[in-house]
Amino acid sequence: MNILTLSSPKYEEEKILDLIKDSKKVTDLKKADLVVFTGGNDISPHIYNSKNRKLCGTPHLSRDIYEIMMFKIAKQRGVPVLGICRGAQLLSCLSGHSLYQHVNNHCSNNHLVQTAFHGNYKVIPIPGDHHQMMKLDYHLQNKKGYKFELLGWAKKSSNSAKSNFVNSKIATEFFDENGQETKMPFYEPEIVNFIDNKALAIQGHPEWGLNNKLLTNFTNQLIEKTLFTT
Repeated sequence: MNILTLSSPKYEEEKILDLIKDSKKVTDLKKADLVVFTGGNDISPHIYNSKNRKLCGTPHLSRDIYEIMMFKIAKQRGVPVLGICRGAQLLSCLSGHSLYQHVNNHCSNNHLVQTAFHGNYKVIPIPGDHHQMMKLDYHLQNKKGYKFELLGWAKKSSNSAKSNFVNSKIATEFFDENGQETKMPFYEPEIVNFIDNKALAIQGHPEWGLNNKLLTNFTNQLIEKTLFTT
């Protein structure tokens, strides 16, 4: 599979290529089977129609413009896209949704993610490091052009969890797209398939867990079934 990764440092690009089975790096979208939007700076609030930046880090405006352009070109050409961390948030916003500008308990934290995929329910540990979060508009879930499915959400660890993930937490503080404190959502979205955009968004960093076969196998299955199976 030919992979084009955007705006990613070399070491991160290498991890993504190691994560995705039978992958090969390309630098031209015309040759790409999959475009990957990676982690980094907070995206510009204007992308999700907000003028409030008090809880945001400094955005990288030229990167935002470039990646929005690449998303549009990929969509026009029918090339599937994968978003990781910031990339997931960008794909969510470009699919009609918004962001929580700040949440707690998600920086340098291993998330336990409850997954629901093709009738199989598993709890998968996924490394993560983000202070913003996808904010889904469920009114769009079945609307033509905006269809999506929630495939994974954060799960608080219990005493029965594996010891190295026993400190996994869910957020307790949420600030919406306008920087106002708001109620906790019923689900904390971690994996979303934006069906009509051929876009898979993973809030965490599966490429940081290359030694976890459960995670790498699940990620590859997820990519194959959501983006390449009709």
